[in-house]
Amino acid sequence: YAWEETGFPTAYRRGINAHLQGLLVTSPHVRRVFINAGIRVPITVVGNGVDHLKTRPARLPFALPKRKFRILHVSSCFPRKGTDVLLKAYAEAFAGDSVAEKEVCLIIKTHDNPHNTIAADVAALQADHPILPPIVVETTDLSPAQLQRLYKKTNLLVAPSRAEGFCLPIAEAVLAGTPVLTTGWSGQTIFRDNPMVKFIDYHFESAGSHLETSNSVWAEPSVSHLASLLRTARTSPALKWCKKRRAQQAMRKTHSGDNVALKSTQAIKSIANSTPKAPPRIGWVSTFNTRCGIATYSDHLLKGFPDVVAVLANESDEVIQTDTGAL
Repeated sequence: YAWEETGFPTAYRRGINAHLQGLLVTSPHVRRVFINAGIRVPITVVGNGVDHLKTRPARLPFALPKRKFRILHVSSCFPRKGTDVLLKAYAEAFAGDSVAEKEVCLIIKTHDNPHNTIAADVAALQADHPILPPIVVETTDLSPAQLQRLYKKTNLLVAPSRAEGFCLPIAEAVLAGTPVLTTGWSGQTIFRDNPMVKFIDYHFESAGSHLETSNSVWAEPSVSHLASLLRTARTSPALKWCKKRRAQQAMRKTHSGDNVALKSTQAIKSIANSTPKAPPRIGWVSTFNTRCGIATYSDHLLKGFPDVVAVLANESDEVIQTDTGAL
């Protein structure tokens, strides 16, 4: 199971607590979000298997721009993925630079979707900045072998996500030998110790996802810091082979499919042998279901509770709706 932003719907939480015996999740971030949300079942971080691209690279079905420094982004390009931040930082780093215009390019690998506005976003950016290195948006489906080639033919993967449960393209890029810039919060911080992954500064903002979960936040990556990191990456010497080798070995050791399978099997055995925790029995003594400020306040509070609550209220002939006896 993966989750990104900090808010978690009450109905989901109640369903998990009522019907599941345990959860296997992709990162410590997801586990922390679920614990904070009031999920009581055992939660084990097992990660994701990342060695699915272990294949010989194949020819790409499209030509890449002939540039010394190719930047890659791979995602759905939905708001959570931060492509708007990437475009702003790209312009801040390289717009107006005639040398960069000849040496740099940005390749965005995505897929067609009614909610994907990246083509229009790129066109607007290019209209605002006449001198700008090229941006290529590619929606052609790729095989694992072709995706492997794409990573290997680029110099840097940039994933300025606002929230992630894991972020698989980071692992794929590292295994292909491509360094990564990504936001320093949420699921991708599972790669914090990998020498090929660097983090973008951020601050928190209300989450703009379609879930509209109350009080949910995600990270807003810093455009200026990302622009600075892009300029630095362009002029920095390539990573030494030995450093890349260590990063790849660490990635395979920790996040191999076999490792994830072993963690998952051990977690399932532990869950099967454990005694489920009894849900708490909560009684709520208050005015309720009447035209009363305290009753309304109680109603709002109880909607956020993860468990069924027995309401012990005074009797009244002027209730707002039919009493059920529990929430």
